[in-house]
Amino acid sequence: MTIKGTIKSSPDSAAWSPAHATVIDLSDSPEDAAPAVRAITARIQQAQQADQDVIVLFGEAHGNTFDVRLAELVRQSLEQHTATKPVMVREMANNHALVILHDVLYKNKEPLSSREAKDAVSWVRAEDPARYHKLQALMHAGWDWPKAPVTKLMNFAAWLENGNDIRLIDITMTRGEKLDADEPATADFIRRFKNQDIKSIWDIKAGDIGGIRLRNLWMIDEVKKILAEDAQTAARKTILAQFGFSHLAGRKGGCPYAESLHGLFSAAAGNTAQLIAVFSEHEDVTIRNLLSEDMRQALDTENTVIVRGSRVVENTDSIWSRHSYAEEIDLLGKLSGSDPGIRDQKEYDAFRRQFELAAIDEVHAMVRDYRMHGSPGTKASSYKP
Repeated sequence: MTIKGTIKSSPDSAAWSPAHATVIDLSDSPEDAAPAVRAITARIQQAQQADQDVIVLFGEAHGNTFDVRLAELVRQSLEQHTATKPVMVREMANNHALVILHDVLYKNKEPLSSREAKDAVSWVRAEDPARYHKLQALMHAGWDWPKAPVTKLMNFAAWLENGNDIRLIDITMTRGEKLDADEPATADFIRRFKNQDIKSIWDIKAGDIGGIRLRNLWMIDEVKKILAEDAQTAARKTILAQFGFSHLAGRKGGCPYAESLHGLFSAAAGNTAQLIAVFSEHEDVTIRNLLSEDMRQALDTENTVIVRGSRVVENTDSIWSRHSYAEEIDLLGKLSGSDPGIRDQKEYDAFRRQFELAAIDEVHAMVRDYRMHGSPGTKASSYKP
């Protein structure tokens, strides 16, 4: 259905018209995300009232400000109206901190050995996962991302300040954006699920169909693990998870629906969590353009929300970047209804550096603990977080 009133039917006659999914058209007020936030929040509340865990899959174009910000706006709404503190999940390598650690230390002229720092971080990753997740979040916030940099920074800053559990759940990757088969658990996983499309486990590119399929399977497992944590308590979990569009429901000529996140979750045996899909359409990034008929039919449920007509701002470090830091910051303020506290790229860099330095301080602390409790010749299990 299309929500009417302050929200109108899409003016695009070629737009897909679902029978059951909710369509939110923002074209009259493209900088006002409130109608979309209300619709998504209402779906989550319905599931919570039915005593269900909730998984919300937010599809995004990684460089589009509106897409990247929407999950944070929903988080604010949930915490304001329901006292829910959701787990914030992002499609990002689970070894992100380890991959960029050398660059961060080198850039800041840190005297730490990169090898010892990596050993210490890896040790904490095994012994104290919550502490490792916090470092991952600090590293993500402090990294200068090439797409939607201000939006990603402000999201992570809000989640860290608010004390949300933050998880980067994508498969282990190399610097060259290949699946890291040198990591034993990842290699075992690849061998277990590889198919005829994969000739060698050592050369799987993250963006190839085979790579996307394996990443989806990995990320499904990671979300299941989050749901299973503290399962003995009566508390239900709400997970707000951000993924690129190709992961959400598949893509024409790419990953099939059955191997997409939505398809895998829907078919998972024993899954009792309520799955909600959010697809933000803009320009040529539409369900009709990206998804085949069977994919569209699978998404056409009352638990799918399609957002159309939002303002597009894509601030990237490419020479073809369509928009500037000022435009990204301007839209962030209008979407949130408040001053983001950053006026330009210089202030963005200064704020980002705070998280980069906090991450370095935490790495130093991890190295100190590693030397005391986890260095060669001692038992890592003697460390009590």
